[in-house]
Amino acid sequence: MSKLRCSSDEALRALITLGFSHDRTTGSHATYKKRVLDRTFVVTVVLGCKDLKPGTLRSIVRQSGVSRQDFINALNA
Repeated sequence: MSKLRCSSDEALRALITLGFSHDRTTGSHATYKKRVLDRTFVVTVVLGCKDLKPGTLRSIVRQSGVSRQDFINALNA
């Protein structure tokens, strides 16, 4: 399986494609939320990063509550 690489702008576009909406921005971090039934997913993304570190991107995918493949599909949408 190939390594997942993207910028923070690409990650934000993928989150919006997945149904997340902007909640707030504090300093260099933006918070996006998505409510599903009785659960709320909150994802924090650093802004202006050209290449997110693998661990940071993995954390974004995990916080979003979607599978890695669904996130990849949203990146390519």
